[in-house]
Amino acid sequence: MNRKELGQRAEDLAGEYLKKAGLEIVERNYYIRGGELDIIALEGETVVFVEVRSKSSDCYGLPEETVSEKKQGFLYRAAEQYLIKNEWLEKNCRFDVVSVLFKDGKAEIKWYQDAFAQ
Repeated sequence: MNRKELGQRAEDLAGEYLKKAGLEIVERNYYIRGGELDIIALEGETVVFVEVRSKSSDCYGLPEETVSEKKQGFLYRAAEQYLIKNEWLEKNCRFDVVSVLFKDGKAEIKWYQDAFAQ
């Protein structure tokens, strides 16, 4: 599996995982200049912006450790744009990270709610 396929598989698994946990997926792969928001979901009235990170090995750290401050800044800006576009500025929002580690033919999924804040 190449890097792109690995990322797509991780996003699919993360989406399924979040649905089972009761979130409503409203959009995937929302593109803006400079990148994308992987998953946008609703949990009640809260808008949840989910960054999905995956790796095929933990030799050089875990997937969730790869969400840099720069990436967080991009996610804030992208989320703000999304909220404005959809006229959801009054809604609460949070930023979650779903980590998918492909190890020994299995996917280990971890969900970090409210992983970082503005």
